[in-house]
Amino acid sequence: MRTTSLSDRAVLIVKRLIVVGLIASLAHFADNAFEIGHYPEPSWITPDIVLLSFIPVAFVAIAALLRRNGDFVFVTLTAIFGALLLTGLAHYAYGSPMRMNGLSNFTIAFEALSGVALLGALFRSLSGKKVDKT
Repeated sequence: MRTTSLSDRAVLIVKRLIVVGLIASLAHFADNAFEIGHYPEPSWITPDIVLLSFIPVAFVAIAALLRRNGDFVFVTLTAIFGALLLTGLAHYAYGSPMRMNGLSNFTIAFEALSGVALLGALFRSLSGKKVDKT
């Protein structure tokens, strides 16, 4: 099979979903930091830690958005970002959704669904293709 990169159309769709995911992630991290009392989580997590932990998440998303084409690096960064969008679900390992208010549950769901949509679009655009590693 010939090595190809994602089509320009696929890259555009995926980049739009990265932006949606970045907005969802920012909403979740901001809500978590400023309303930390509504989130069941380990006691060592503070608002400052929450805000600082958004930086590498945003960095991965922005690095993917700055790629000019759908090459191996773009696909890898996008897959990593998509997986990071799912990590907010870990809040439910520390407590029931019933312990959180509606907004907190919404931001977690928005972020996770953004990750599912992003990964789905990425994997669908990759089906039958081998990504160029150059």
